[in-house]
Amino acid sequence: MVSDNSGVAPSVTSSHQSGDTFPMGQTAVSYTATDFFGNTAMYSFIVIVADNELPVWNGMPSDVTQNNDLNQPTAVITWTEPTATDNSGVVSLPSDYQSGDRFAIGVTIVTYTAVDGSANEATAHFIITIIDDVDPVFDVFPSPELRQVTDTGVNTAVVIWTEPMVSDNSGVPPSVTSSHQPGDTIAVGQTVVSYTATDSSGNTAMYSFIVIVAGNGYTAR
Repeated sequence: MVSDNSGVAPSVTSSHQSGDTFPMGQTAVSYTATDFFGNTAMYSFIVIVADNELPVWNGMPSDVTQNNDLNQPTAVITWTEPTATDNSGVVSLPSDYQSGDRFAIGVTIVTYTAVDGSANEATAHFIITIIDDVDPVFDVFPSPELRQVTDTGVNTAVVIWTEPMVSDNSGVPPSVTSSHQPGDTIAVGQTVVSYTATDSSGNTAMYSFIVIVAGNGYTAR
């Protein structure tokens, strides 16, 4: 409201009207009052429109479970990139992974962050699980039976064999344990030698063969 010493109400003009739509940010609203004699007075104030509305995600991919690629400890995963909308209309979509990246055996969380022009952030994620459910494979291994006579003067024999070779679909050599080692001293009779291969996902394979040591009354049949 404006008054004047003349008693005549001044005319008032303004840059904006109550009920106007204001953009985000700061806008100065000014009023100018002019009396009958041309004297003027001005008043202004600032309207601040703040954006506290988070972006909204659209088309976030579902969780993915897939086997590793052949002879690789990883798998290539592709997906349709999600989108995000915001009341400001301006959104950036940074992510820690991209469609077509390779993902290691195990669980990976893919996170997207939508950021609008007012620095409001909305995050969303999906989970990629790469599994290896294939057992290792013994590619080269000793004969199922290995026969040998006792060493001179004793009831045992030092037995040597070529250790088996193992591979895995992940491309990473499995760890191998065995009940005996080449060059071990083995007693007369039949002895089972077993090997166990375990890959990085815990899948196992076993191979065993028999060592037959003949001598001192025991005949290898």
